Amino acid sequence: MRRVILATLAVVAAGPLGAQRATVGAELALADYREQGAPLRFQGTGFSARLELTIWRLSGQLRTTRLAIDGSESGGSVTDPFILEQPEFRLRYHVSPRIGVEAGAFTRTIDPEHAAQSMRAWRAGGVFVQPLAPGADVGVRASYLHVTSFGGGGTAPFGLELGLGVSYGPGAGRFRLTGEYEFQRIDRRTTIGGQRLDVPIQSAVARVGLSASFGR
Repeated sequence: MRRVILATLAVVAAGPLGAQRATVGAELALADYREQGAPLRFQGTGFSARLELTIWRLSGQLRTTRLAIDGSESGGSVTDPFILEQPEFRLRYHVSPRIGVEAGAFTRTIDPEHAAQSMRAWRAGGVFVQPLAPGADVGVRASYLHVTSFGGGGTAPFGLELGLGVSYGPGAGRFRLTGEYEFQRIDRRTTIGGQRLDVPIQSAVARVGLSASFGR
């Protein structure tokens, strides 16, 4: 994933060339994170930063999210607070102005490592964008998630990601207010003492921020 991110940054740094538009954005983030269903539930806050480059019908987005997650108390036990960091890459092809298909990958790291599950995963899905009014639009997306590795071991036969985003930019729309809600459900399974256990992971992240676009 690092190679993909570095390659995309190199294209951006090379200058506008054939690029139609470059967008940078920063967001405040609120998170709800759960493991094993309700028994382990955490909440936290943080920020996201993103960079997007659009060339013709193709767009590539880099985003990094950093969240400070509070500790959790359940069944008389207390879990430690932790930092969740998630750099990700998303590549989208716009079949039409409203419909697109996309693929990408992300790496989730946890500090300290024992506090929650780190993972690596890729995604594939689609997006639909609906204009609401001049300068305003709403987008929905859905993706299949495939986790390639967990920090604590295990597998996930199925994962789902859903997203809802809105944006508004007055005038030429170069500066926009943005809002996004992202939900993930990963059906993790592991084996302890020869017994298979279902230990799902669920997260929801809400982001509110600003973005600026440059180019055509």
